[in-house]
Amino acid sequence: MTNLRKMITAAALLTVATGISSAAQITYTTSQGPTLTDFIYNLTLPKFDPSIGILTGATIRFTATDTIASLNLTNTSNASQTFKYVSTADFFLNTNSADATLIPTDLLVSNFNSGFITLGPAGSGACPAATPSAACNSVNYSPVPTSANTGDVAVVSLGAYNAVGTFTLGGNTITGTTFTGGGGNISSAQVTNGLAAASVTYTYTVRGQTPEPATMGLMGSALLGLALIGRNRSKR
Repeated sequence: MTNLRKMITAAALLTVATGISSAAQITYTTSQGPTLTDFIYNLTLPKFDPSIGILTGATIRFTATDTIASLNLTNTSNASQTFKYVSTADFFLNTNSADATLIPTDLLVSNFNSGFITLGPAGSGACPAATPSAACNSVNYSPVPTSANTGDVAVVSLGAYNAVGTFTLGGNTITGTTFTGGGGNISSAQVTNGLAAASVTYTYTVRGQTPEPATMGLMGSALLGLALIGRNRSKR
């Protein structure tokens, strides 16, 4: 009977195993832009649908990307000028309709720093792109996009996200420029586009699916057959 008990126990364990839960993860993303800065944004993301499984964790990531589409720096003085030009953009998160996660946030994107450069006197002509010198008084730049992000931040209240529906992150941008040197004789013309993006990642447990009746029948028959064989052998 010992072998029979072992086989019956194995059958029971196999049946239970078909209902064991497994861990899973799902990520949703949204964005607004690119659009001319400065702008106001509202980023709406889904909450976790409890019918999918049991929510065990959630993180939110906020990403800001700033792109200078065009930039011109011009010396209007009759004398050469040496200066530095810096452009930045602050992406603020001010509200979260679910809880206080990431509120407040200020992502600083440093999108351009000329370093100290020299431009020649007014009327000396245009420089080659991104190549300022004392032989010309105007230069154009086309910087590459620059991004910053918060990383994945665990939510403050997991229960606030465990419901059918959505939540919204709201914020705005402020773009700033500064000159160091130049005596107030340098003019700038800049077009900047910003993009705000957010993602939420849910970690959850999925309950195992129950096998179809036909499958369960086959499994049961096979195990019962093994159990009977084991019993017959023990009798011998």
